Amino acid sequence: MTGSNGPEMCRPSNMDTPGIPDSVTSLIISTNIKTTKKTTNNPAGNATQWDMDSSLANDTLSYNLSEGETMVGAITGSLIGVALVVAVISIIGTCCHSTSSEEPDIALNTNIDLQAVFNYVADHIGKDWSYLARKLPGITPTPSDLDSIRELHQSHVHEKAYYMLMRWKQLNGDAATLHGLLQGLRNSGHPFIARNVGNTQWPEIV
Repeated sequence: MTGSNGPEMCRPSNMDTPGIPDSVTSLIISTNIKTTKKTTNNPAGNATQWDMDSSLANDTLSYNLSEGETMVGAITGSLIGVALVVAVISIIGTCCHSTSSEEPDIALNTNIDLQAVFNYVADHIGKDWSYLARKLPGITPTPSDLDSIRELHQSHVHEKAYYMLMRWKQLNGDAATLHGLLQGLRNSGHPFIARNVGNTQWPEIV
């Protein structure tokens, strides 16, 4: 031994065996010291640096997986919502298109007997007949016209609606068409009556 702090102080006595060079013995001791520093717990029993690094990596991976699942769920929900909106718009568009495509041929026929159509509408319009009067195109019956109709047909809603439509026809002449009536029905909130009228084969004026 050459000094109190030299490498000879760390060499175990059992390493002084014949046949093993001093350089090999020093390498073994150095390797054992470095390995011991990296792998053993401290005297207080705390986790090693390797354990702490592994725990941190596991926590980070779990957090990333949780964030990924949340993001995937949000994206999936958004896609489902968009798909539903598109489906609803497509259905509405199809209904509107089919309704409009069924009406033109008969609506443009000026030879239809409108009295038969008025009679059908009067059967189904009910108390909304006066509101329909305000939504018809062209010259509409005046408030005094409606008051007169109410006075003459106080207890007959059908008659009120029928004579209101006849008054509209009288005011507009040939401009009072089936197409205009369908427009008034839709504008007054009665698209189903309009569709039924448009799909019916009405008698023509001879």
